[in-house]
Amino acid sequence: MKKLLLGIGITILSYQAVAQAVVAGVSPVSVQRNFEYGTQGSAGGWPGETDNGSWGFNGSGLNFNTPGDYILDTLVMMDDSLSDNALPGLGGFPKTQDGCYPSAPGQYAGKVVLVRRNTCAFSQKVYFAQQSGAIAVLVMNRIEMGGANDGEALIGMSSSDTFGINSTIPAAFLKFSDGDALYQALQQGTVRVFLGNKMGAFGNDLGSQLDAMIIPDQASRPSILATDGSEFSFKPGIQFVNYGSNAQTNVTIRAKVVGPNSTEVYNETVSIPTVNPADTIPVFNGNTYGLPEFSLASYPVGEYTLTYTLEGASDADSSDNSFSSKFSITDSLLSLANFDAASNGPLYDYFPRAYDDGYKSCMAFKDANASQIKLNGIQFAVSAETNALLATSEAQVHIYEWNDADVTLSTGAITDLNEIYTSSWFPDTLVYTNEDLVNVNLDQQVTLLDGQQYLFCLETFTGAPAFPFDYTINYGGNVGVYDQVVSPIYIDNTGTTGDRWYKAGWSSYAAPGFGFNVVDAASSASIADLSNVAGLVFPNPAKDQLNFRFNEAGDAQVTITDISGKVAAVNTISVVEGKSNMNIATLADGMYIVNVAFANGKSAKFNVIKK
Repeated sequence: MKKLLLGIGITILSYQAVAQAVVAGVSPVSVQRNFEYGTQGSAGGWPGETDNGSWGFNGSGLNFNTPGDYILDTLVMMDDSLSDNALPGLGGFPKTQDGCYPSAPGQYAGKVVLVRRNTCAFSQKVYFAQQSGAIAVLVMNRIEMGGANDGEALIGMSSSDTFGINSTIPAAFLKFSDGDALYQALQQGTVRVFLGNKMGAFGNDLGSQLDAMIIPDQASRPSILATDGSEFSFKPGIQFVNYGSNAQTNVTIRAKVVGPNSTEVYNETVSIPTVNPADTIPVFNGNTYGLPEFSLASYPVGEYTLTYTLEGASDADSSDNSFSSKFSITDSLLSLANFDAASNGPLYDYFPRAYDDGYKSCMAFKDANASQIKLNGIQFAVSAETNALLATSEAQVHIYEWNDADVTLSTGAITDLNEIYTSSWFPDTLVYTNEDLVNVNLDQQVTLLDGQQYLFCLETFTGAPAFPFDYTINYGGNVGVYDQVVSPIYIDNTGTTGDRWYKAGWSSYAAPGFGFNVVDAASSASIADLSNVAGLVFPNPAKDQLNFRFNEAGDAQVTITDISGKVAAVNTISVVEGKSNMNIATLADGMYIVNVAFANGKSAKFNVIKK
């Protein structure tokens, strides 16, 4: 959907206009915002849908390609009359909210219907709602993993049956958190929502969206690569649109970064004198309007929040006037995913699957100072639908030099790869909990070259296991403006002509939910010095017990210290066939460093959360 646009005579950093079709909460205040959404897939089963949210439906009189064509009406919860009320649906919610059976005639006349994903086809839900008078449907994702960010992935809703063919009302797919916010608001009173083309819908209406803003290339950047502004900087920017029918004057775009300890480290503005109706304004460094580069003399380790705000304009819909994204300077983690302080690793909230086929899930990396680090270990998770499938899984780590001349998203193919490292990890289902984060040392440290493009990949050889993704971050602006490759995947159809790379991956804006532990390349320490024993510790976070896996055997002393360096526990463990464990029930909740020293002088070190 995003494309680079070139201006006449000079290069304009911009891309296809910010999407005009939006899904938003209008009232009450608790839901006043634009929602990210998935659309009805354009496989021929939905009339008029083009897979990009610009619905043009046959028979409904709606065409969201047309400025000012929209729905603004009351939301109601699906409550079909024929479901088995005695049995709760997935997540413990009433099955009547799944919309898998007809409702009473006219029950939703003139209303937008909120329905849960859970069971039955999307097309079935939409069709039955339509038959009872609904004018649109919002499908909210379901809870599967049970984690803090569960249900936050967006998917396209496919249809290949007569329900879809006969559905002529628009439908959108929402994250669980957004759908639940609407559901909770419904428990308190009337809720109104907007679906459609914002262009010209209101007199005064400026707006943007998450995938129209520039963020740093890596959400989790190790401090070794961020000692000062010469090593880490980026050029903030955002594109916005005057959706309203009136011209706006004296519009201000503000970009602010708040660092660790709530310290404001960047606050810059740019003013635009006049923005005419339907104008798209790209505010990017190097354009007519641009913001100064973000560059600091030093970067304290911790979390940073980047916020873009449209200010100084009269606006009938302020829900799309401010957008934020987080990034972190970490002790040692390199990842495109957000940093999760609780696990001291990458954040992840979804596990897309290839089902029948093996695949590689990759992150692209390139840095002018890459030679300053060595890759020492990898943090990731594996998901399988059953323990039996998990027990037969293998996760293979690959590090490639990507030497194609064109390493942008929109052109060229991935063909010239030079593998410089590979190793395998097999989950032990007796102790490994499905979808938990694991920290695995590489067999050897991997040195990198300055300015070299790399692909860091996880591979599975069957469709059973899945690797994590972080959908809480959005690289859409970087993809649209810089043609940045974020998370390519390779689908292995067992050697057939269907084997191929997909540069855009599962989603061109989301990040792979894995990351690498790095060390300073200037250090004389080797794997034998730093983490002589390849191994892992889990679960992490842990409650009562730590489980260890090593490529070593024999007695070892475990010393646990808190982050201040105070010794919290010392114990001797016996590693038999690579396995051992240690009780930590008496430790206070917090972050600890676990040092394991074997009698032969070999050692390993892990960061662990006790909770």
